[in-house]
Amino acid sequence: MDWNLAAVIIAELGVDMSVSQSVSQLASWAGVCPGNNESAGKRKNSRILKGNVYLKAALVEAAHAAATVKGTYLRDKFYRRGYKRAAVAIAHKILVSIYHMLSHNASYNDLGDL
Repeated sequence: MDWNLAAVIIAELGVDMSVSQSVSQLASWAGVCPGNNESAGKRKNSRILKGNVYLKAALVEAAHAAATVKGTYLRDKFYRRGYKRAAVAIAHKILVSIYHMLSHNASYNDLGDL
């Protein structure tokens, strides 16, 4: 992730994570929360939610960038799904990690290729 992308994410989120009550509420506000549209064991198509358009675009761009770096946890998770579905799923994972890094004042620790 480069500085411009990080600046966009910080500008849209802010640095105070006490504003949102939980990470799931933040993901829903951003429009990258996972959906489960399933009935009688059949999965149905569903669109991603409307949310903060600028933040969602920045997170999906970060997900595409994470898919190109070899030997990382996010790249491994990216190629286990379809391309567009994986981009939104990885964007959600990035948002969750950003939330925890900002709320606990911790640095990012990559798990590596699983």
